[in-house]
Amino acid sequence: MNIKVIGIGGCGCNIVKYLIENNTNIETICLNTNIDSLNNVETLQKIELNINNDSYDIEDIKNIFNTKTEQIKNILKDTDILIITAGMGGRTGSVLSYYIAKIAKDMGIFTMSFVTLPFKREGQMRMKIAKTNIKQLKDISDITISINNQKLLFIIDENTSKKEAYDKINDALHIVINYLININDLEKIKQSLSDKLPIILDKYKKIIKIV
Repeated sequence: MNIKVIGIGGCGCNIVKYLIENNTNIETICLNTNIDSLNNVETLQKIELNINNDSYDIEDIKNIFNTKTEQIKNILKDTDILIITAGMGGRTGSVLSYYIAKIAKDMGIFTMSFVTLPFKREGQMRMKIAKTNIKQLKDISDITISINNQKLLFIIDENTSKKEAYDKINDALHIVINYLININDLEKIKQSLSDKLPIILDKYKKIIKIV
């Protein structure tokens, strides 16, 4: 069974980096407008969106992404399960997660989205955008798992470092991937995953929502 994870934007690429460093035995892909973020991840598949404009907007991202769709389709050939991971509320991850999911679904790939909601301090507008993004992903993905960054405060203490806090998000995806690898049966996964996820992610039930 061929499982791939694509990290989109800075948050998604950081999650992919964690998976690689923790020896997750799957193919990983990173897509970003930030070349430094891509260079920071030791994945073989990197897709750079070359935008030479610091004040780029959503339309700029969509336009440059349209030049990469054939490359993405080639990378996704023979994929059974695609996991899309990104942070919602910003530009790259928010905008492109939906379009990647649509490509995958059009190719007949079982598609999961694993995304994060911003902290309250990031502002109401960012949260509003994030919730809209997640609703769009829910409508096209087979399964969507959202993690509320603000609720990380419920499962950490004052001695927890920022990296340790974010690694709890990364670990949740790591648990899901290991479960998929161990099952190794696409039809069984399609039939039972939505029921099994609350069980295998029980220790993170305070921060996740499965939709």
